[in-house]
Amino acid sequence: MLKAYIDESGNGSGDTLVLAGYIATAEQWANFSAEWQEMLDKLSMADFKMSYMAQSPDRLEKASWFYRPIEKHAICSVSSVINTAKLRGAITKDLQEDRLPVSKRNIDHLNNPYFMAFRILIYSLVNQQKRMGISEPISLVFDKEETAQERAIGAWCNLKKNSPPQIQALMGSTPIYEDDKKVLPLQAADFFAWWVRKWEKQGVEWTEKYPFPWKTDRGFVGLHARLQEEEFVAEMASVFYRRGGGLSSSWFDRMSDPTHQLLIHGRIR
Repeated sequence: MLKAYIDESGNGSGDTLVLAGYIATAEQWANFSAEWQEMLDKLSMADFKMSYMAQSPDRLEKASWFYRPIEKHAICSVSSVINTAKLRGAITKDLQEDRLPVSKRNIDHLNNPYFMAFRILIYSLVNQQKRMGISEPISLVFDKEETAQERAIGAWCNLKKNSPPQIQALMGSTPIYEDDKKVLPLQAADFFAWWVRKWEKQGVEWTEKYPFPWKTDRGFVGLHARLQEEEFVAEMASVFYRRGGGLSSSWFDRMSDPTHQLLIHGRIR
């Protein structure tokens, strides 16, 4: 069984929120966790936080050591990026122009950067995972997020319930939220999410090759989705809120068309 471990970086602060992490089999994650824990013990660290490791050159060098078990065991990387200022600006514009006929509750959903990043990640993964060479369902594990996790799980359940069979077949079990201090693959997700946010804020082109400040031994197949067009809000409201929250077959077909210029785009590295 494949599992994706996902963490966030940004928490809505500033203009960029990221959900990101890695996918691997249960066996690969078990081997990863053993090596990661060995590294933590060697450095007398209780857990790993990339924000802490980035605070000095010495810590940053040690962070590169933690990349090795990720590089060794992970199959794919995934990320979803929301520019929170653009998101809220698009919603405001669409409301002013009366192009967003949804309830106040759904407006709150759209305004929540974490909730939107979660949706984009799920929709992109369902649509693109076959291109990533993945034909089996992926179960999702997220780091605990007190303010949005119940809503996010509800959105996932609604999506699966109301989507056609070919989409349901690609979705694993209901996402769960765990403590990253206890679940070591979530610390790898923290690692990646921090770097993605840093690169996005710096305007660095990173999707072709990860610009870590150290040499890497291999690349990853990666799926990366980001906000591109303000028209996304109205289109998503129409597709998801007016039709029961599922992905229609027509949506699936349109998102599979490489010429379609909606917000979500999968970068397969």
